[in-house]
Amino acid sequence: MEQGESSPYARRETRTLCGAKLGIGYSEATKVYVVKAFIPQHNHMLATSNQIPFLRTNRHVGEESLALTNMMTRVSIRPCHAYEYMAEQSGGYMRVGFIVKDLYNKIDQQRRTALFESDSEGALSYMNALVVKDPHFFCRFTADLEDRMVDMFWRDGNSFVDYQCYGDVLIFDSTYKTNVYNMSLVLFVGTNNHRCSIVFGAALLSDETVETYTWFLRKFLHLMNGKMPKAVITDEDEVMRTAIQTVMPKARHRLCIWHIGQNANGHLKSAEKLKAFNTCIRKYQTVE
Repeated sequence: MEQGESSPYARRETRTLCGAKLGIGYSEATKVYVVKAFIPQHNHMLATSNQIPFLRTNRHVGEESLALTNMMTRVSIRPCHAYEYMAEQSGGYMRVGFIVKDLYNKIDQQRRTALFESDSEGALSYMNALVVKDPHFFCRFTADLEDRMVDMFWRDGNSFVDYQCYGDVLIFDSTYKTNVYNMSLVLFVGTNNHRCSIVFGAALLSDETVETYTWFLRKFLHLMNGKMPKAVITDEDEVMRTAIQTVMPKARHRLCIWHIGQNANGHLKSAEKLKAFNTCIRKYQTVE
């Protein structure tokens, strides 16, 4: 959108470029904090005493208010009516500490967190059930400071056997984020002697950082008895490349031919050049 154009979905502009400020610095000579700049003039109207409680920085839904709302919801009292009750009990809307929209947002956040925790428990219960059926099934996961699952990796007994036989070449890809939590589904894939795709392992990762990929690769090698692949095929992700160089320094890193073809289609505009490129890539092989 060009500068100056308006959008029907754009937020209303509220900034006024006000120059009022208070600057505070630390004086090494006196070892105290001193006021270095003070400009009290504003170019806009200030909030009145009746408006101050409704400013965003002064609004917060406490745990006791959320607990009261949950209790009233269980007996079919709507959150908006619960808010009216809290306003009456506290002596007015100014004394509640938040507005009704804040309460609905807090309830929505609570529901999403509960859904995540229930799904995590369900996933771990399913993994435990697979262990009963397959003694060689393994699952590893990490948790944050609030004891919530962050990353999870798993592989079964068949994947272990397949990797020991066909794990010289490893395809490492992370391109799917179709779940409700927007987590990356990472697959370790290979090819057997019938040219069929086989899965060596899978993981759900919360992010795509070097630390997360490094944890994933180390867990994979640990659960595969430390067998190192001879070659790893990935896309052009630099983070993934760095993690592979750290954990699998002896493995040859190669780019996926599908991603190379996609880049070629985007950059080679000439059909003749594109045909020559595909011939060079797909019809000529050199044994290293």
